[in-house]
Amino acid sequence: EGALQQRGGGSEGDNETFDLVVACDVFVYIEDLRPIFKSVRENLTPGRGLFAFSAEFLVGEKKQEEKKEGREDSGKSPFGKPSQDGTEGDSHHHVLQACARYAHEHYYVEELAREHGFAVRTTRTTVIRKYNGRDVMGALVVMSLGGDR
Repeated sequence: EGALQQRGGGSEGDNETFDLVVACDVFVYIEDLRPIFKSVRENLTPGRGLFAFSAEFLVGEKKQEEKKEGREDSGKSPFGKPSQDGTEGDSHHHVLQACARYAHEHYYVEELAREHGFAVRTTRTTVIRKYNGRDVMGALVVMSLGGDR
């Protein structure tokens, strides 16, 4: 996000945009992805810009394992913040895993995409890394941004 906010020496009010934003092995270190999607939306070239990233999504087995080991989200609204109506919600958008990386709900990433005007062009489930000698499944995702801004 910082790189998008401090993009290469342009003057304030410069309308420079990017045709491609890539975030590989980044989202696993970020709890709240909303500011990232917002920043990419504001800086990606409408009509042709692409947003490509890798993500580790929560799946049934992983959710159960995290819950059993007491590492599941606290039960508060997303990211420990009160919901907009001031009450505590029960949504779980992420889990901080034993490996100190976040896995996010697939629907949460899709919700952020819609909210910020992205269309998912492709999603490929694949091994994204190894942990303790075991394959860790995740997804490679490419999104595009419509022409309106």
